[in-house]
Amino acid sequence: MRFDEAVPYVGRPLAQTDMCVDPPSPPSAPYVWLGADVDPGTIDLGDGWSQETVEVNGSMLTVATDDAELREHILSTARGGEVCLSEVELRGTLDHAGGVNPSREPTTLRVCVYRREDASDTTPELAYAAELGPVALAACRRAMSEVAPPRDQCPTLDILEVEWVVLEQVADDGTVSDRDVVHMVCPGIDRDAGGLSGFETSPLTPAMTFPWAVGGIPAVVYGSSISVAGFADYFIGGLG
Repeated sequence: MRFDEAVPYVGRPLAQTDMCVDPPSPPSAPYVWLGADVDPGTIDLGDGWSQETVEVNGSMLTVATDDAELREHILSTARGGEVCLSEVELRGTLDHAGGVNPSREPTTLRVCVYRREDASDTTPELAYAAELGPVALAACRRAMSEVAPPRDQCPTLDILEVEWVVLEQVADDGTVSDRDVVHMVCPGIDRDAGGLSGFETSPLTPAMTFPWAVGGIPAVVYGSSISVAGFADYFIGGLG
């Protein structure tokens, strides 16, 4: 791939062999690298140019420019793109540092999708994260107030679960006031859940689903066992 070296760019640099790596030198244009394999610190590129790398939520952010004020602005305003746990233990807790505080009034709905490659993996990883506003939050709360009593709906399928959606109602200060877990292999929702391993769930309905199954959810969540009418537009569905 060829590109105009005089045009600033943002991206993830491809790996190079040592023979392809040039010594530090002034670039033709400013650049930003996301997730580059570069240690935190500053490199003098000459002619007033500097490359600075910082770590943000475990990922590296690298900025190179001859404008110190611009570089400082980019680095100082960098934030993590999501606030969900990056991975969770299947039998562990979903609690963040502050736990759950039901007394706080929520203002947003946080959606965290977790997936494991197979049923033997005990540490599902984050596959998608989003923050939804008060409209989605209100619709979700209305639907959750009408859930059926929980029960073990699919005793023989519980161990085959590979995909979960965690719904957290979050206050302005980031405190989680309520948490529910949607189980996808056997469509149901575990209200006030502390982890992913709850077996007793209430049947999932379209009314419980449409408030949060937006954005990237239809392209990320398989929901492959869901055959109930009304779910087709919300998930990828079964393949093959």
